[in-house]
Amino acid sequence: MQNEKCEVLVVGAGPTGLMAACLLEQCGIHVKIIDKSISASQESRAAVMSARSLELFASLGMSETVLAQGAITRNIDFFISGRHQGGLDYAHCTSVDTPFRFILMIPQSRTEAIMLDRLQSRGIHVQRGAELVALRTLANGAEADVVSASEQKTIEAIYHWRRRWSQYRPAFARSRFRRRKISAKFFAGRRAC
Repeated sequence: MQNEKCEVLVVGAGPTGLMAACLLEQCGIHVKIIDKSISASQESRAAVMSARSLELFASLGMSETVLAQGAITRNIDFFISGRHQGGLDYAHCTSVDTPFRFILMIPQSRTEAIMLDRLQSRGIHVQRGAELVALRTLANGAEADVVSASEQKTIEAIYHWRRRWSQYRPAFARSRFRRRKISAKFFAGRRAC
């Protein structure tokens, strides 16, 4: 069995995990990403991006790339069984706290591809077909057992990121990782950025 180390282990290469990895990498944090899927998703479970998401991309210097691959929409109408049920009109948005006063239509698969390109250009690759099978808390971090078709390994991390906390055993849900507070200034590992 092989052992690896990192500061943060990200479990899942969906939009949340990839954005977390991008933000952590921007802060100089050593990140590893695993995902049990063999390949990146080609489907889209989301088709729009809001202002806050665009602001995160802007903080990474990626908003122009995302905007170039999406379609800016200032209003949306909702129809159910052919009848107009309402809508959103961003043309009347007067919020001054964001430069993105619209919705961006962009498939989730495209958004993920943009983040994957950024991470790969910085030497971070998703370990595909790698499934988290066990997670143990340690005095100074966590230890994850990861299995793939070709190997079984243990990854030691100071912290880990996984969106679905409820899937962990109850003992882990009570650990110090679950209760760790993240301040308004983005903290990860032992460094702040």
